[in-house]
Amino acid sequence: MLDSRRLKSFAAALGALTLLAAAPAAIAQPASAPAAPAAAAPADPATTTVSDPADPKTLKDTLKTENGLTPWTMFINATPVPKVVMIGLLAASAVSWIVLILKLFEFATMGRIANRFVEAFRGAKPPAKYLDRLMAFYGVRLKAGDTPTAALKETLALVLASPMFLYLAEPAPDNKKRPLSDHELAVRLAYFLWAAPPDAALRDLAQKGELSKPDVLAAQTERLLNDSRSKGFLQPFTNQWLGMDRFDFFEVNRALYPRFDTGTKVAAKGEVHETMAHVMRTNASLRDLLKSDYVVINRILAHYYDIEGVKGDDYEKIKLPEGSPRGGLLGMAAIHFMGGNGERTSPVERGAWVLRKLLHDAPPPAPANIPALTRLAGKALETKERLRAHQEDPQCANCHRKIDPIGFGLENFDAAGQWRTTDSIMALSETGKPDPKTKKTWTIEAAAALYKGPAFKDYFGLRDIIASKPDAFARSYSEALIEYALGRPIGFRDQPLIDAMVQRGADKDYAFRSFIHSLVASPEFHTK
Repeated sequence: MLDSRRLKSFAAALGALTLLAAAPAAIAQPASAPAAPAAAAPADPATTTVSDPADPKTLKDTLKTENGLTPWTMFINATPVPKVVMIGLLAASAVSWIVLILKLFEFATMGRIANRFVEAFRGAKPPAKYLDRLMAFYGVRLKAGDTPTAALKETLALVLASPMFLYLAEPAPDNKKRPLSDHELAVRLAYFLWAAPPDAALRDLAQKGELSKPDVLAAQTERLLNDSRSKGFLQPFTNQWLGMDRFDFFEVNRALYPRFDTGTKVAAKGEVHETMAHVMRTNASLRDLLKSDYVVINRILAHYYDIEGVKGDDYEKIKLPEGSPRGGLLGMAAIHFMGGNGERTSPVERGAWVLRKLLHDAPPPAPANIPALTRLAGKALETKERLRAHQEDPQCANCHRKIDPIGFGLENFDAAGQWRTTDSIMALSETGKPDPKTKKTWTIEAAAALYKGPAFKDYFGLRDIIASKPDAFARSYSEALIEYALGRPIGFRDQPLIDAMVQRGADKDYAFRSFIHSLVASPEFHTK
């Protein structure tokens, strides 16, 4: 953007310098004594006619080129004002017009930027006083010597620091419930499924008051889910629902698990997101997340899982061979990696995760200040021996008898998510290092029985039991959707909504999108 103040000063200076330069010529040849015209052939009185200045033909002829001179040159030659003075005045006038145009353009630009504030503030029009203060601040920065670009950046920085930009506000007078306007509904829907402001289509429907119509809203929900921007919903929702933040809490011990390198770790995390994306894109059943005959993997993860026939770096749906432990969330390396500490598995961590996320039966938090089982220090014990000691303690028994059997059933996956049939341990010496002399190796026996529930012989039996409880999984998914979409924890008042979402999902074989449509159509989604 050009600095109009400096351009205006330049125009004034140019005009003044031109007048000063023309002053000697004006004094030497005043306007009352014009220069003698150049010699010309005498006119023939017999052929000379007097033209009427008001005659249109005469006026038209004066605009034509005469004797090789354009009307502009004729005007300069005919005027008694010195040419250099006239050129200076015209130049100054032209620059002044440019200044005026640039000034208007500057205000128009600021006006367009002000209109952008409506979009930056999610459709909420800022008060006129706010815009006036921004314009005043912009002027102050210009007077302080900032270039227009720098002044504009400082002004926009105020906008980006505004609470209207940083927070999604849905004001409710007196903290009373109220229905959302169509515009607020568009904003809530867009931030739910895109994590971004509503686009022009949503804004237009909201402006017309049509978005709240059930069929229109359902169609827009489908459009947003089909758009690539739905990644803005799926990735953070998956992280929040499945607790994927734990995945980056620690690194694996590469000496113990050399195959789980950085590339494999990234691919393992990607499997979770790509599988969720496939389920959403195809509107598959939630059952596929509990047990499936396919995986969505790339070449790196296929090599890690010992699955042949995958060559590309892109994730693709691969049919699993009969008897594969893969398929569904419980077959993913990333899920099992989070159920450990990078060196050893944690049946407690894994069992608690299954109860919370898959079976909708979250155990209570562990009591504070639980003492360590010091009597186990320095002993090389199998996993079941170590955990049974916890159940002997009354403070631990209530939780561990529900958690531990599930963890036992997942012990065939090591701390890096690879399938195994044996495990080993070494007791720590007095120096805190593993003592090879105490190494103990055993065959993993995953058989156990759920607390007050059925027994299973191995991992596959446990997976079948969990897959037979889609209602519990659907309830966990519904609660996660509500918390994510409404930005608040669920409560007792949400139980009717959860029940309705699970029922509609069950009617549609737990189709992934059916739960989203139920939530978007609910009164809770339309109410502040």
